[in-house]
Amino acid sequence: MNPFSTYRIINAEEIIEANIRPNHIPEDINGLLNVLLPVTYITRGDSPRASSLHSNFIQKLSSKLHTLDLLKHFGYELDRKGNYTYRSTDSNREITLRENATNEFKNFYNDLRRIKEGSLDDFAEYIRNSRERPLSAYSDRDADEEQQQQRPNSSSNFRSQSSLLPNSSTVTAGNEKTSETIKSFKESIVPRHAGRPAHSFIRRKLLLLLYKQNYPHSIEFGDEVIDEQIDQCVRQLKQRDRGQDVSCGDEVYFECLIRTNFDNEAALDILRHNRPNLKPPPEPETPRGPTTTTIARSMHPLQQQWKLLNKDTDENTAPQLLLHEGDVGIILYHNKEWKNATHIVTAIIKLRQQYNTREVDEHIVSKMYRLIYSELSNVIGRQSVLKIELLAYALCKVSSNSLEHLSMADIKDILRSSSDTEIHENFQDNAIKSLSMECPICAESYPRSRMETMFLCGHMCCLTCARDYYRGTIQQIRDPQALKKLTCYQEELEIADDVKLNFFQYLGSKLNQWFTDERLVLDAYHENLFLATRDSQIKKCGNSRCTSFFNLHNNNNRIVRAQCPHCQFQQCQQCCRKWFDEHNGMSCEQYAEWLIDNDPDDPEVQLTKYLNTAGMVCPNDRCKAIYEYKPGGCEHFTCKQCRTEFCRICSALFYNPEHNTVMNMVCPRADCSLKRTLHAHCCLNCYREIRDAQVDEIITLLTNHNVNVTEELRQKPAATGLECPVEGCKNAPSMACENRFCERCYKEFLCLLIWRNEIEPWELYPDHNLRQTFTNAGVAVVENSTREVLIQLARQRLTQFLGKPKKIPRIRQQ
Repeated sequence: MNPFSTYRIINAEEIIEANIRPNHIPEDINGLLNVLLPVTYITRGDSPRASSLHSNFIQKLSSKLHTLDLLKHFGYELDRKGNYTYRSTDSNREITLRENATNEFKNFYNDLRRIKEGSLDDFAEYIRNSRERPLSAYSDRDADEEQQQQRPNSSSNFRSQSSLLPNSSTVTAGNEKTSETIKSFKESIVPRHAGRPAHSFIRRKLLLLLYKQNYPHSIEFGDEVIDEQIDQCVRQLKQRDRGQDVSCGDEVYFECLIRTNFDNEAALDILRHNRPNLKPPPEPETPRGPTTTTIARSMHPLQQQWKLLNKDTDENTAPQLLLHEGDVGIILYHNKEWKNATHIVTAIIKLRQQYNTREVDEHIVSKMYRLIYSELSNVIGRQSVLKIELLAYALCKVSSNSLEHLSMADIKDILRSSSDTEIHENFQDNAIKSLSMECPICAESYPRSRMETMFLCGHMCCLTCARDYYRGTIQQIRDPQALKKLTCYQEELEIADDVKLNFFQYLGSKLNQWFTDERLVLDAYHENLFLATRDSQIKKCGNSRCTSFFNLHNNNNRIVRAQCPHCQFQQCQQCCRKWFDEHNGMSCEQYAEWLIDNDPDDPEVQLTKYLNTAGMVCPNDRCKAIYEYKPGGCEHFTCKQCRTEFCRICSALFYNPEHNTVMNMVCPRADCSLKRTLHAHCCLNCYREIRDAQVDEIITLLTNHNVNVTEELRQKPAATGLECPVEGCKNAPSMACENRFCERCYKEFLCLLIWRNEIEPWELYPDHNLRQTFTNAGVAVVENSTREVLIQLARQRLTQFLGKPKKIPRIRQQ
């Protein structure tokens, strides 16, 4: 009887058959319950769905076969980054399927617990009768023992019962087929460094591809999970292999799995009866004495040998006579081939950094030589052994910091600096100089490809310093004398007429190369170059949208209005700034200062004026964030930048006993009765202090101080529906303000006019509130004083408690 045949959605049978061993049921059930325990958390109805599952959770599930397949039933899918993310759905069918899968999993988990308690009948018999065994997470030692019990004479019984045993010809054919496959696969792999890849690496790659072919669904789990499955298969074979040879490693198991297409039983039969011999034949021993050759000793004999080889040989044909057939890359040096060798630079830098703390010795030079020679010979063609050896020594001598900027062009230039037949005696010293040149500005060392040469004088500096120098110098070019600064970073040189054309062509090409992504620098160069070489009477139009120049017909230096003939822009003929009559009587410098705060066409000026009437500033001196004030809502505001709490109108701090760490927000008044509650001590002309006044009283006060309420009101938009036009306010608009506010927002608008115009609000205070204000301020008041006396006294003694709107500085747009 199959106790798991009733499951229709989750793969309960596959999980049980792949992870439970017949003779180890209790411990395997415990392990499976432990792995599936986290799944019970994500299937709980009261638990929120995580957006993605933790890698530890996935790793735990992957330790048992087929358990990862459960996640798709609960809405978790594998994305391109290898993470399991939750996919929400509105489909009723999908929601029902997930609910049914959740119920099935809960039943499955309860069945496992019943098996652990021994209350599920016939489970052991079901496991013994299961025949299909896919690649599992446990050892097949028990299955092997059962087969041995059923076949007492396994050696005699084997040939008659096993149809998978290959005969001698099959083994030979399998060896030949595998060797051909490995050979062709090997040639398709491009090694990163040095020689050909090892056979173990090739077999491992073949196993990976073979597994993907046999189990296409495994591709979505990634190579790491597949590698773990391959390791499990190898461990199973090693556990059952009675003739293990530690010296061979795992290659013999790789070979058997490849031949049998991941059939463990057939692979085990090959190991027992026709074990592959993968050991290479022993090489004949050649007696050798101790090596005493060094680079210094070998240089002179090698140079002499090269001279003897090329004696009485035509110079043009000598290299070809020394080359084997097909090795033409060393002669051609195709640019495309050199670009394909850029990975060598990365390998050189990593190797140099690996031995950065050690002194240069023969071991390091040998490694560097093998790296460069093998890779260049593979990509470019056969290389000169002596030049590569000298280059390797130079790369080991220079500092690793210099090699961080190494490029393939440096290696190419060094190798091509002399022919293979006549290597210059200073080749190594010149290579070291080319690989490590010191910049006189920043004192850092760079390869030759990172150094720039000045056209007229030959001074050199690094690319970064050259860019920085010219980026700043271009902005200083205003007259012909300033053009000398473009000649050199070290000295200003005269630009002779006979080299002027070549100089500016060279400089222009360099600037285009350096500032390809900085068009503003290039535009400034061309504009300033024109300004420096133009006639003094030629002016550039001050209109930012006009690129024209015009000629002043009068030859005077007066401050008068001039008009561009192309765009009709009115400007000063001296400074070319936009003309206003206020320029009369001001110098150009004074006029420039006046325009900063008064230009009516400057959006920055208009923004500042707007914020001074409809803006608020955070009172935290270290923050000073600016926000737009909008009527409506609570006046208690929290800065989004520094979390300071303050009043939106007068910027008075709110003292919050629960958050008193920001700006030391503790009430400074020792006798304050509100110290344990959220409160603020606002200015006496703030909306929070005068909001109890009547609307008519507020309008009268504003009118008496020459504020046109009607004009101010008409600047606000009228309501288009049945709600107040103030954002977030749901109240009905009031006819008293022409449907431009609701009653509450209208009063707030009027009180804000009092604050903005710095009007004293004493006439709005009731007598008892005014007396209480005197008491809080510590001012003595005669008991029977009239209201007129109280207001007069308030004007004399309480003006210090009034606030003024803070002027917002001009907003400089970047």
